[in-house]
Amino acid sequence: MTVLTSIDVDGTMIDSIPEVLKRSREAWQVVDGTEFPMGEENFRRYRWSVSEAKHYFQNAIALQQHKNLPNDYASLDLLRKGYDVPRHVDAFYASRKSAQEKGEEAWLEEHVMFEGVSNMLWALHSGGITNTVITSKDESSTKRLLAHFDLARYVDRVYGKEYGNRTQQFQRLKQDFKEPSVSSVYVYDDLPENLEEAQKHGFKVFLASQGYAKEEDKSRFFALKPKEFSRVVLDGISVGSLV
Repeated sequence: MTVLTSIDVDGTMIDSIPEVLKRSREAWQVVDGTEFPMGEENFRRYRWSVSEAKHYFQNAIALQQHKNLPNDYASLDLLRKGYDVPRHVDAFYASRKSAQEKGEEAWLEEHVMFEGVSNMLWALHSGGITNTVITSKDESSTKRLLAHFDLARYVDRVYGKEYGNRTQQFQRLKQDFKEPSVSSVYVYDDLPENLEEAQKHGFKVFLASQGYAKEEDKSRFFALKPKEFSRVVLDGISVGSLV
């Protein structure tokens, strides 16, 4: 019987905020000619609400206008719908493309791997677990990041944004690894909406405590560090025994 993991990239394995914030600052300078109005603290604080590049700039404009932003996704999403930022988004991706073309290695080094991730993947792989990666990044960028951090050898399959949203990605995962050959699927992600979607498919879900999740989300899901996640998967132990 096959045991699968489905592990997210941004906020779970890799801290991509340094790269994303740099691209946002560069894009803002191109479009507005001024300094990006959101520092790293607020950028990280509202990272939980981001699912598309446009939200980086909508959050920044909303913060400029209101000084304080609502702390729930629905209210914040409603607020920022009034801000149209297509030029910012185009400039953001143009900046990323330019950075990659100027020096692939320099672009990769703008990302930081969270502590314990390499050992987690090694332990899972060595224990016979099939590791898959499901991410909103494109597959090519994801594979380059995995290779840069020497993680690619521990990953069996990558499902990038080419496969659609999380619902479509999980559906494809189930098609590729059909029951009854698969006994369990363990999902490890820092975003609660992704975990909620995974639960609909009958997967076991765990929140990445090192990621971008809000504190209140850590009371809704079992929040684990990478080492703890690998122990739960490999040993089949209960979360309570980790305490």
